[in-house]
Amino acid sequence: MSESRMPDPTTPARTRFVRTSATPDHASSDTSVPAAPVPGDAVPGDLVPPAPAPRDSGLRLTSQTWEGLLRAEVSLMRAFEAAGDFDPLSKTEYDVLFILAVAPDRRLRLRDLNEQVLMAQPSLSRMADRLTAAGYVRRERVPDDARGTNLALTDAGLEIQQRIARRHVRTIHRELSVLTEDELRELRRLTTKLRTRGEQADPPGGC
Repeated sequence: MSESRMPDPTTPARTRFVRTSATPDHASSDTSVPAAPVPGDAVPGDLVPPAPAPRDSGLRLTSQTWEGLLRAEVSLMRAFEAAGDFDPLSKTEYDVLFILAVAPDRRLRLRDLNEQVLMAQPSLSRMADRLTAAGYVRRERVPDDARGTNLALTDAGLEIQQRIARRHVRTIHRELSVLTEDELRELRRLTTKLRTRGEQADPPGGC
């Protein structure tokens, strides 16, 4: 019977490579990946091949940045709601009153308002009905457009929007106090750049 040989600890482990049938999008162009070491070989930790880095690190950075934005928004919105900032309205109802408050003549076409809120047209229409019943907005006919409808902010709607805004801005100031003034200016610059990214490419005119 032949005598089994013990591995020489001074000799680096032998690593075999196998050819894969498909390469993930994030893998390198070399499709050779390390297989399991030959049984009996010593595998010092510093000799284990590192995992290949993603081919496009820009995609990962973009994804991580977007995730950070979303998580930051969720965290802040929870703080605003816990503070009761929007009472007696919901957050989306306050958003509608705020958008109307800063619009020309404090009114917008319903379809234009719909482009500025994250809700479907039927849901926005039902919300407009509730705000109208509360006396905060009123529906108006659009001149020269029998099918068009304006949503106008009433004096009562402006009063409650401003009252909520004064409370809300104090909570915003408290929650964003972790940032310096320079960081706040840079954040405002970056968010403005994201918000207006497509304005130059938009065609003139429109409804």
